Amino acid sequence: MDLGKGKARQPYEFGVKVGLAISARQGLIVGARSFPGNPYDRDTLAKQLEQTAILSGVMPCQAIVDLGFRGREVPGVTILHRGNPKRLTRRQSRWVQRLQSIEPIIGHLKAGHRLDRCRLKGLHGDALT
Repeated sequence: MDLGKGKARQPYEFGVKVGLAISARQGLIVGARSFPGNPYDRDTLAKQLEQTAILSGVMPCQAIVDLGFRGREVPGVTILHRGNPKRLTRRQSRWVQRLQSIEPIIGHLKAGHRLDRCRLKGLHGDALT
């Protein structure tokens, strides 16, 4: 089948949701967790921070998140997002701008490490990958 010029279309992504935690300064992946089913973003934050604390041995004191996590509280963790910029200090607003640095990391994981699509069927296939 000839698709002509351009890229082949990617099928819509199904499967499990994955949460990534990276360090804010160096951009190192310090936690990755899969969430079976299709949970709402707000429900995954506490579990992701707990997994990051287990792996690193230190509970994060700040979490820089996108607007999908707005309104969620985690005890002992300051949640920063770009929802109300007038409440943020100048330093916090610079940290929120660093949120864009995770997008190239996600693209690298999908393209270079074959995490773009799970070809195994069902929940058992998702658990194996």
